[in-house]
Amino acid sequence: MFKVILLLSSLSIVFYAVAVTFYFQSQRLLKEGGTTSGTVLRLEASGKGASYPIVRFRPDNGEAIEGRGKVGSSPPEFKTGDTVPILYDKGDPKNWTINSWLNLYFLPVLFFAFGSGLTIASFITLIVDVKRKRKTGPIQ
Repeated sequence: MFKVILLLSSLSIVFYAVAVTFYFQSQRLLKEGGTTSGTVLRLEASGKGASYPIVRFRPDNGEAIEGRGKVGSSPPEFKTGDTVPILYDKGDPKNWTINSWLNLYFLPVLFFAFGSGLTIASFITLIVDVKRKRKTGPIQ
């Protein structure tokens, strides 16, 4: 049972680390990144029904960039022709995201929720194990 608790706890730490990494990436873009507007050229459907916006924007240093948004949704968050706010890394404009809650915070919240679920599961497993050991008594 100890191995299960250790596995669940380790996985929860990994999920928390990923959540924190995504969160701080978003915060860095908000604080230090460049801003501009982009245009949704089209929507690209995934095999699971989510639609990802394909966006074109021009950072301050010139050359137009076209790419797929990081987060898809169903129903789509945007439609073709929409103007969207863009945040991009000034040192590497290919590192960009749409400035919306879904694009900035969905992944950190999702990974934090998974980590929390695993933490709860490890506590429940620990409690069940302790109760089972108390009920059966010490091994003679």
